[in-house]
Amino acid sequence: MISLQNAIIFCSFLFFLGFLGIIIKKNLIHTLIGIEIMTASSGILFVFSGKFWNQIDGEIIYILMLSFSVIESIILLSLLFFLYKNKTIHLDELSEKDK
Repeated sequence: MISLQNAIIFCSFLFFLGFLGIIIKKNLIHTLIGIEIMTASSGILFVFSGKFWNQIDGEIIYILMLSFSVIESIILLSLLFFLYKNKTIHLDELSEKDK
């Protein structure tokens, strides 16, 4: 069984990786992937903590997080398709078009 300390280190690494994906890449697709990685890492941490304290609450929260993550992905992908029709998906170019 994986200890809770190792699970926290692993999930922190995944969260930091997703955060770097948002900060470094200025593409809307990379931002979406970074947000999904961050959401998945926090969900995994809920599952590990639920197993550590022998509670089912972690799995229930993970299922709710997956549901919200799917809704978020649908909204962001529809935004991505709309922006693709406008010939750009780079966040820097989008902010320059508004000016």
